[in-house]
Amino acid sequence: MTLKEEGSITFDHNNDGIKESTGWISDKNAFLVWDKNSDTIINNGNELFGNNTELLNGSKASHGFAALAEHDSNQDGVINAEDSIWNSLARWIDDNQNGITEAHEFLSIRETEVASISLNYHKNGFVDDNRNIHVLTSQVTWNNGLTTEMTDVIFTTDNYPQAELIGINASETELSGGIYA
Repeated sequence: MTLKEEGSITFDHNNDGIKESTGWISDKNAFLVWDKNSDTIINNGNELFGNNTELLNGSKASHGFAALAEHDSNQDGVINAEDSIWNSLARWIDDNQNGITEAHEFLSIRETEVASISLNYHKNGFVDDNRNIHVLTSQVTWNNGLTTEMTDVIFTTDNYPQAELIGINASETELSGGIYA
């Protein structure tokens, strides 16, 4: 579930130091994040997995799953504890919907019930009621064996739709840390 861009949530999607009004995920969904500078704040789109994520070669990713796939160190098609990035991943549930990471909203992937993230995505192309484009979808597998969708979304901003982000769909069963599956 996403929210529409109405000016109440701002975030620097494109890493230019300017926060734009933006569509956003609901307070029951989570962003998969990588706090690259270890300040427990998701500062901009470079710390989300999307088309504003800087790849190791310095270019920007074409989409969120491409950004994540670069870290599949054993090339098995999933991101899990066997990959070196795993301990650097986290989930961010912006439960007060202010676009700012707060300590209680940020949880290490190790502290969640996520077992793995599939890199086997399929095209979605769904435009939701808030004009956010759900581009690609894959699966998250939880420690209890259940799976939920993970979606790469282009959020509408006050400038134009520009920011691809990966959000974990959270809709059925509450799990630890506030992530829903």
